[in-house]
Amino acid sequence: MARFYLNVPFEEKELAKQKGAQWDQEQRKWFVPQGKNPIYFIQWVKELNEHDYNIFSQRFYIAESYQSCWRCKKITPVFGVFLPRWFSYRDVVCGVKPAEWEGRILDKWYETSSPRGMVYF
Repeated sequence: MARFYLNVPFEEKELAKQKGAQWDQEQRKWFVPQGKNPIYFIQWVKELNEHDYNIFSQRFYIAESYQSCWRCKKITPVFGVFLPRWFSYRDVVCGVKPAEWEGRILDKWYETSSPRGMVYF
């Protein structure tokens, strides 16, 4: 399995080490060792911090079903995304209107204990 590399600044290397990250001497990068949950290292995952992602899961499932179209009554395929137990999400500040969410996303990630079909991304 490929290594999950992290973008750890030099001044944060001790914290990364405390959390269990390991150093790859050849690549000269920190990585998440096999068996460790990558969510604990999320602050150093460049791709998740450059964009406004709010869901993190090591895997997901696409479910397919069929439903009658409300307009033409033909059978139509419908799809849904399901995440397994222990996916993580970043939530917005409670009580803040969606129009005011910009810049108010918490840097705290929450872990779920049950599988879920996604309502939004």
